[in-house]
Amino acid sequence: LQVGAKSARDGISGTLRLGSSPTLGPYFLPYLTRFLHRAYPELKLIIREAAPIVLQEDLQDGRYDLILTQLPLRSGDITVERLFREPLRLAVSQDHELASLSEVTDRHLTGQDVLALSSAYVLHTQISALCEEVGANLRREYEGTSLDALRQMTALNMGLTFLPTLYVRSEVSDETGDVAVLRFR
Repeated sequence: LQVGAKSARDGISGTLRLGSSPTLGPYFLPYLTRFLHRAYPELKLIIREAAPIVLQEDLQDGRYDLILTQLPLRSGDITVERLFREPLRLAVSQDHELASLSEVTDRHLTGQDVLALSSAYVLHTQISALCEEVGANLRREYEGTSLDALRQMTALNMGLTFLPTLYVRSEVSDETGDVAVLRFR
């Protein structure tokens, strides 16, 4: 990133190598890139997606200038700035017994089967801990590789899943919704 007398006068220019997790990037980056393009038209963005573990390694190896991923990141070599908190929503198939509720509590999840991403994603750790806390069963025979895959498996009534709010706003439509999305905590 080039910052000097010219860039102070004309705005930021140069190239920014940005890494993002696939559970955040597609749903957050369109807003960010639109803003950056308007504010800094001379800034060139190179964006790549990878799992959070890979992003952190690549950042430490100098392949990225900046990464966007879920917390926590564990390294004394990285400066971390929290941008926002993103609630999770519970997704169930349209014909699931919980689908008619607007909000579910811990007791609704006791004994339920829950689908999650693989352990390469921070979301897996969060969902695994949540399942243990509420007495839900984390299905280990299937681990999704994308939020879309989790949603589709949930629509087939293979289990419940938790989806980030940005994903839900972008990808789950009330009119054509293949899943019901419920508030949780």
